[in-house]
Amino acid sequence: MRILTTADRLSLRGGLERVHLEVNRSLAQRGHVIDLLYSAPGEATDSWFSFVRRSAPVRCVARRQLRGAPSLVGTLIRAAAFGARSRPDVIYSPRHTHLVHALTVGAVSRAPVVCHLHSPPPRAQLTRAQRVVLGRVRRFVAVSNFTAAQWVSAGIPEDRVSVVHNGVDIRRFQPLTEGELGATRRQLGIDPATRVVLYAGRLDPRKGIDVLLEAWKLLSTELDGARLVVAGAPSEYLGERGDALLEGWRHRCDPATTVLLGHTPDPIAVYEAADLVVVPSVWTDPFPLAVLEAMAVGVPVVASRVGGIPEALGARFRSHLVEPGRPAELAAKVRELIDWRTRSPRLGHACRDHVLTHFTLDRMVERLEALFVRAVLHHKSMASTFEPRRGSNTRQ
Repeated sequence: MRILTTADRLSLRGGLERVHLEVNRSLAQRGHVIDLLYSAPGEATDSWFSFVRRSAPVRCVARRQLRGAPSLVGTLIRAAAFGARSRPDVIYSPRHTHLVHALTVGAVSRAPVVCHLHSPPPRAQLTRAQRVVLGRVRRFVAVSNFTAAQWVSAGIPEDRVSVVHNGVDIRRFQPLTEGELGATRRQLGIDPATRVVLYAGRLDPRKGIDVLLEAWKLLSTELDGARLVVAGAPSEYLGERGDALLEGWRHRCDPATTVLLGHTPDPIAVYEAADLVVVPSVWTDPFPLAVLEAMAVGVPVVASRVGGIPEALGARFRSHLVEPGRPAELAAKVRELIDWRTRSPRLGHACRDHVLTHFTLDRMVERLEALFVRAVLHHKSMASTFEPRRGSNTRQ
């Protein structure tokens, strides 16, 4: 199958970007041909180019980047030309903000469009124009049941939405032995005997950074010698505001108890070094990859009871959820779980088993692959329905 996919900057800044890269690399390993239409290069460019057949930089793939009709027309023409050369069987858009370009390519190449819903709808009720655009999408894939319900409530047809949870490459994300744990902490400049609480991901107010810092103020004096490690950088869309937010967060941190690592393209080492991972989101987080990545290396997670996070933790780890925006509750749960290595050493194995059973990358890719095949077959059957039979007397 020939798959043409779209991307913004080829970075590894967040979970969506890492999932999108891993899914397409896995599809290529399964024998599918991947072509890439993207906005700009980034630190993941070499990784992408190691398996794509052809690629084309087209400025402003994402709708929010467009500035004026001339810019839109020019980028759509270039996207259409790339689609005509690629002749894809299916267009795979990882964001609904890419659909203007994805649908243009689909119209030129006569290929169906599959849109992956990694985020909530732009508004509670879609506008008429948005419904028209979204109505041309063959299949939607939501990362959680919660996110699927949000989009259906906003106005997309329920029968066009499938749920495929994110998955983790369990061959890369694996637990460490006690000796390996100490070595990993030393590489990060952390004493091997130190208890480590980790936040890994975009630094964004919606991710609950303020709540986390308030909770850590309550904990740092109690957890003697413990460290809060924050691995991440401000979201790119925040621009200069992100720099200002980062500076404000930096001033609130005590360097004796908090380590700001900045952006880490490969987060495996920081997960491996942690005793506990926190996901303190204060928005309807669709299905944060940090939950799965941490548990895959055998590290428990404390997270907000919002969005798709309860689906990721499941019934087994429901007690690890806290109400969003409550620093004292977050602090109490961290205090309760941080010493699990001595109090409940099987907890790490249970976390990894949870991912192995429900959230592997292979499982995710298999389900996406099946949806792509169904979309292509349905599209071809619909096209043949409207084609006149050979030898008919239909007037032209």
